[in-house]
Parts: sequence; structure tokens; C-alpha cells
Amino acid sequence: MIVRGFTYPYNVAMGKTAEQISEVAGAVASRAIDGNVTAYFSAGSCTHTDVTSYPWWRVDLGQEYVIYSVTLFNRGDGGDSGKYLKNVKVEIRNSTYSNNKYLCATHVPQVPRGGSIELSCQVPYIGQDVIVQLQHMAPLILCEVTVKGFKYEECTNEKLGPECKNRCNCRDTNEQCHPVYGVCTSGCAEGWQGHNGTCQVDTSSFPYLTTAPDVTSRTGDSLTISWQKWSPLTGSGVGSVHSYVIRVWRGGNLLRRVTVSPEDHTASVDNLSKYTEYNITVTITNVAGYYGFSSPVTTARTCGGKMNTI
Repeated sequence: MIVRGFTYPYNVAMGKTAEQISEVAGAVASRAIDGNVTAYFSAGSCTHTDVTSYPWWRVDLGQEYVIYSVTLFNRGDGGDSGKYLKNVKVEIRNSTYSNNKYLCATHVPQVPRGGSIELSCQVPYIGQDVIVQLQHMAPLILCEVTVKGFKYEECTNEKLGPECKNRCNCRDTNEQCHPVYGVCTSGCAEGWQGHNGTCQVDTSSFPYLTTAPDVTSRTGDSLTISWQKWSPLTGSGVGSVHSYVIRVWRGGNLLRRVTVSPEDHTASVDNLSKYTEYNITVTITNVAGYYGFSSPVTTARTCGGKMNTI
């Protein structure tokens, strides 16, 4: 995402304050955040600690950031000196004076000599310190460390993200979603979707049917419906059809859901109650699992003798 000329998340570590467990040949900790990704130690842009157990390096970002990933750049010269950057752990700490740390990521294989590896955090973490530590005895040599993230803010007014510029898009328009993850407990507003409770995918232009499905047959416990297959000429939106999803509602509650292939244009919904009225819609999902607007509603009743209303 782009906010005020910055593409987020971006490197928030460059030029900050760094330290490490020890220092060899003037290879200070700040070399890893000088913006120079040169892989040659002789160029004066790589860190180097003594040979020790569990050597560490850390950067203090100065304030809390939402941290997405950490990229490590390995040494490319010095014979086999690049072999040490392996079995590494990256942790996020709330502040310099806190012992509360979160495991961002681990990486067991050796980072290629002269190469780099981006380690994505399991989830975005809020923290001020980023700690890189080997899990064995060796020198820790880093030619650059980049940290992707953005400044953390407690958002209000149904906003989230960098500078609180993104809308939550919750079904409840008064809900304040999580300021980092964007989770909406009330679900997503019409035309918005996402994963794990977030609502940041605009689906308003995805394919959808503009005509209601037809009921072609019915029994005491089933309804068979049909619809016109979607195309740019018969429906609205842009994209392709991965599947059709038939939903059966009653009293605002979703009772049945049937998914069929894009080649189908009919479906039967079974295990319904006799002589009962239902609302039926058809939606289209794409290959990513997102769906467009629902079709207009068809109301139909199953066969059977009249029963007491529920």
C-alpha cells in the first residue's frame, strides 16, 4: 500500500541504533543498518562478533513499529566465512527494557554466501527491538539487516494501518477493528472480504449474477434451482468463475450451502422441512476463494401439508 509517497511496509531499521554482543576488527553493529548491502567484509559494511555461543545483534527502532519481516544479508568473501549464518532466530521485543519477546521467525539452513533471506514473521508483531541471534557457537556476521514495517498507532474512527489511513470495512459501521490485523468481529460490509476476519479485499467488481435463480422442481424436503451461467454479457463484474455457491436462508439464518462447478447451472438442496418457505441466492467465487455480490433472492416453498409456522 502507498501512503504519502511511502510504499508500506518499508525498511524501518536504516540509521537506527544497533548493538551486538561483541566486536571484531572494528566491525560495529551499525554497519548492518547503513543501507549498504555490499557482501564484502573488506568494503567496511559488515558486522562481526567474536566466536561465542548464541551471538546476538539487535536494533532499537526508537519506538513501536508493526513488523512484518526481517531480511538478513550474508557475507560473500573471506573463504568459508559465509558458512556461519545459519540456524538463526529473529525475535521482536516490546522495548529495550522489556523481557517480553515474540518469536518472529527461525531459519535453519545456511543463508547463501553473498545472498540474503527474507524471514516473514508468523504474524505482524508490534515491537521496538529486533534481535537476530545464532543458535550455535560461531561469529555472527551480518552485511545488512532490513526490517519491513510501519509506525504503530492506536487507530480510531473505524481505521487501521499506516497512519490510520485504511478503513476497517466492518459490517457494523461503528466497530473499531483491530488496528494492526484489521479483524472485524461483526463480519465484513457488503462488497468487502478477507481472510481470518479481515475485510480489506474490495470485491465490488467481482463477477455476480444480476437475475434471481429459478425453482425448477420441488419435493417435501428439497428444492431444485437453475440459473443462467455468468458471462460479461449475462452478468456484472470482471473476472472468472471458479464455482457457484447456492445459499438457502430462512428468517435471516443461513441453513444450507451447496457448491457446484462452473460448468453447472442447476443444483438441488436437500434435507429441508416440508411446506416451508425459503430464500435462495447464488454467488460466484473466484480461484482465490473470494465471491462477488449475491444474486437477487428467489423465495420458494417446499411441498407438503401446511404446518404450524415456526
